[in-house]
Amino acid sequence: MYMLTSLCSQPLTGNVSTSLVVGDELQPSAENSFIDNEEQPATPPRSRTPQSKKFKIDFNIKEIIAAQTGGDEIVHQMETGLLPHRSRLQAVRIFESHLMEMFGDRPSSDVKLCLAKAIVDQFPLLRDEDGEGYEAWFTSSRGKHCATGYIEERLRNVRKRCKNRAVLAKAKEASSSSLLSTVTLNYTTTEVTHEEAESMTTWLKYNKEPLAQVKEFMEKTAASRAVYVRSHPEETVATIVDEYPHLLATPGMIEQDFRLMLPEAADALFLKWGQMSDGIFEYANKQNNWQQYE
Repeated sequence: MYMLTSLCSQPLTGNVSTSLVVGDELQPSAENSFIDNEEQPATPPRSRTPQSKKFKIDFNIKEIIAAQTGGDEIVHQMETGLLPHRSRLQAVRIFESHLMEMFGDRPSSDVKLCLAKAIVDQFPLLRDEDGEGYEAWFTSSRGKHCATGYIEERLRNVRKRCKNRAVLAKAKEASSSSLLSTVTLNYTTTEVTHEEAESMTTWLKYNKEPLAQVKEFMEKTAASRAVYVRSHPEETVATIVDEYPHLLATPGMIEQDFRLMLPEAADALFLKWGQMSDGIFEYANKQNNWQQYE
C-alpha cells in the first residue's frame, strides 16, 4: 500500500487531513518471476496503475468539538457514551459549522460519510448496534430515498433558513428601494437642497418658536427626514426623536410628515373609521394600561 496526499479546494486546519488511498500496486506475473537475467533481456518496469481509489478525510472529532465553548464537557459525554439530547444538538451544530467552513454549504456525501464514521470510530460508545453504527449521524441517499441523519438534517435546515433570509432580504430591499424612490421624488419637488435641509434640521434642534417657522421648516425637511429614517433601520425611536425633536414636541408634525409622504393614504383612517373603530377598540381593551397612550 502507498498513499498520495492531495489538497482540498478549501484551506485545511490541523484537525482534518485529506488523502487518496491507493490499492496494491500490480505485481509481476508468475511466468516472469524467476527468469534468469542473463537468459532474458531486462524489461522496463511496469507502470504502477492503481486498482482502486477511495476518498478519505481524517477528522479529529475531539479537537473540532473541544475548540468550541463548552466543548470539553461534550467530549467527556461522548467518551462515556452518555450524550444528552441537548449536547448532541450542540455537537451537530459544531459539525455543521465546521463542514460549511471547510467545504461550503453543500459538502459531498463522501465528506459527510467520513465525518459520521470518524465520530463512531473515535467515540466507540456512540456506535449503534444496527448497520455499521454511524447511520444515525449520516446515511447516504439510495434510489428514491434522500440522505438522512443528524448531520444531513442540520445542513438541510441551515440551507433552507439561509434561502428564506435571502428572499426576505431581497423583498425588503426592493420595498425599501421603492419607498426611497418615492421619497426622493417628493424631495426634489420641495426645491430644497441637501445643504439647506441640513441647516433647517440644525435650526429645528435648538429652536421652538416662532411656531409658524417651525412648521414651515418641518414641512421642507420632511423628505430628507424620511430618507434618514428609512436608511437607518438600526436607529431606535429615541435616537430619531433626539435628531428630530419636533416630531413629538410640536403637535401635528407626525401627521404632517405622513400627509406629505403618502398623500393618497393620509385620510384613509378618517374615511374608514366607521368600519375599523370597533376592531381597534376591541384590540385596545385587551391590552394592559392602554389608556396611558391616549
